[in-house]
Amino acid sequence: MNNDSLCNDIRYFQMYLKELLTDYEMNEAICDFYENDKSKFMKFGTCLGNISEALCYRQHMLCYLLFYKDKDSKSIPRLLNRIKDTKLLQNKKLDEAIKYLANEVNLLLQNANTDIVNIKEYRHNVYAHWNVNSFNKEWRKQFREKHLFDYEKIIELTRKCLETFEVILSLLDRNSYVNPKVSLGHIELLINSLKM
Repeated sequence: MNNDSLCNDIRYFQMYLKELLTDYEMNEAICDFYENDKSKFMKFGTCLGNISEALCYRQHMLCYLLFYKDKDSKSIPRLLNRIKDTKLLQNKKLDEAIKYLANEVNLLLQNANTDIVNIKEYRHNVYAHWNVNSFNKEWRKQFREKHLFDYEKIIELTRKCLETFEVILSLLDRNSYVNPKVSLGHIELLINSLKM
């Protein structure tokens, strides 16, 4: 693996990690709007609820794609293994620093493994494939109980990945991926305009 390939992969993951965080922040703002002013929220019928569901769906799919170690597709765990197993720089101290950073993220991944596996189950049984039991109330209840996940842990992992990838690219003397991320200010402006 050459450093150009590694940097392109890191930027690829930065792009989707930023999208995941944007979807999370937008959905949180919609949920806060609902909690703070249900009557104004209800003026929009089911529109904002459907938007919220779509944002959750997309977040869970991105979590699965980014964090679940699938043998056939790119994922952050596979990228971290490549970093660990490859000499990236001639400068031994910088090379070790990059490996150390990758290992820190790997520890967070291991800590969130159960949550990631449970999100994978949602992907497989709810989002990507229609489980024949989807309309069985008891099955849905048992499925939710069996596949609980701590989403705050996933968001913390997402933020740590972004921060770490930016540092790794800097150590490799490369630029991070910059996308037109929706700012919290713009999200707040949108929600405030809906409240009028």
